[in-house]
Amino acid sequence: MGWRDRDYARWTDDERRRFLGTSTPRRVSASADTERGSLLVPRAGVAVLASAALFAAGHLPKGHPLIPALNFKLPALQRDAPSTPPAGHSAPRPQIRPLRGPKTAQAGFALTFRGTAPAGTVEVDATYGRRPRWVQLTAVPVRPDGTYEAQIRLTQRGLLHLRLLYADGSRSTGSIRVR
Repeated sequence: MGWRDRDYARWTDDERRRFLGTSTPRRVSASADTERGSLLVPRAGVAVLASAALFAAGHLPKGHPLIPALNFKLPALQRDAPSTPPAGHSAPRPQIRPLRGPKTAQAGFALTFRGTAPAGTVEVDATYGRRPRWVQLTAVPVRPDGTYEAQIRLTQRGLLHLRLLYADGSRSTGSIRVR
């Protein structure tokens, strides 16, 4: 049933006067007629204008003789990112990349990892099967040109889980079946 089919929509002027105190139908307006609502809009406009004036004054050239005290920088608008995260923010999470290589290998052979990494060392850790304990197999320094080469010998058969840890906290992970 639509609003026009309701009883109050079909009231006469006498019925409206008796129930609502007016002879014209009431209409709901988008703006509030209260004092609070009518004063809120001018106050918001003043606040927006004051904020815009302070923002503009804060971005005058450094050393401006008119308003030196208002020369400030907003952290979100700085072009140079800080080297350390601000208080209350955590450092970016290290990357975890998949380890590329063969899916199977023969026991007794050597497996060589080559790539580029940040300065420091690259550690090669491994665990067999579902063992939760990682064992460091080797650690090699990164060359001055940013490359590394790490070699491990495959001595045991089974599913070998590998993890390469880099100096910046990122890592590469993968698995290989040793036959």
